[in-house]
This record gives sequence, structure tokens and C-alpha cells, in this order.
Amino acid sequence: MPGITRLNIDTPLPGATKAELVAHYAAVSARLRARRTPSRPTAIRRPVPAKAMALPPVPRKPPGAAFGEKRRSGRRAITSFSSDQERVRFIVGQTRARRLQPRHVKRLTARVFGVRPQDLDGLRRTARMVRPRQVAMAVIRIVCGTSLVETGRLCGRKGHAPVLRACRKYHAVIQAAAAKPAI
Repeated sequence: MPGITRLNIDTPLPGATKAELVAHYAAVSARLRARRTPSRPTAIRRPVPAKAMALPPVPRKPPGAAFGEKRRSGRRAITSFSSDQERVRFIVGQTRARRLQPRHVKRLTARVFGVRPQDLDGLRRTARMVRPRQVAMAVIRIVCGTSLVETGRLCGRKGHAPVLRACRKYHAVIQAAAAKPAI
């Protein structure tokens, strides 16, 4: 390598004996092989007072929260409905009246059920997420007229089988809501 020369002990240097060169070479080699220790100073540990070691109180769950269930997000439904059938009727009526595209149907469904639109694309299978997802799939498929595969792709990369299941589950409600005149 340029700039690095190997020290040849056999070649005499002016003013240095062989013993001095060997000692110097050994010292340099030892320094190069030694592990480098961090140059920062170590922290001084002080005893922690007993008051600081006390744990904070465990937060209480809101009433009605089941074990393992997270708190609901701040989203609220558009209006209060007494059943899923009323929600589906409202979504179908709005979709027909405004001629909504599938992405708008998803957004409307999320607002009616009080969830985020990203949750409709997710993988969670809790009842709170599955019902809005199935309603959105069924409305997009039946009212908007997209194919099973296209509807599954629009609703979070699902296959055709979940879409078919949603359509069979909500078909009667959507047909009844579609038979009524648009709002």
C-alpha cells in the first residue's frame, strides 16, 4: 500500500540498535492489536430514592371494554342507526342518488359505521371491522356493478370468496333498498 512501509528489523537505521527496534516494533504491534475502549467517561451511578422507584398506577379501562380490546378511535358515525339494515339502506340510497364511485362508497361506509377507511382494507377480523367491510364489498359489487375480483382488489387485496360471501349475506337488504326510489 502506498504510504505504509513495513519495518525491516535487519536493516540498520542510523542511531538505533536492533534491540531498540525490536522493542519499538513490539510496542506498536501491541497498541494496534489492543481493543479500543470508548473514550467517553462512564456515567456516575447514584442511588435512586424510594419515591422515584414507585410504579405509576395502572390505568383503568373504560366501561364496556372487553379484555384485549383497544379503545375506539375518535371516529363517530354520521347518524345513529338502530340496525345494520338501516345503515345499508342509507349507504345504498346515497350511492344511487349521487352515483358514487367505489372509493367514495368505501369512505361513506366507513363514516356510517364509525371506522377509518384504511380499516376497511385491513386484515382484522373483529366484528367491528368485518361488518363495514362486508357492507362496502356488497354495495360496491351490487350497486356499482364491479366484478368479484375487482371488488376484492378495491377492498384491500381480498380474493373473490370474501366478496361472494358479503354479497350473499347482504343481497336481500341491498335489493330491497335499491327497489325504493333514490333519495
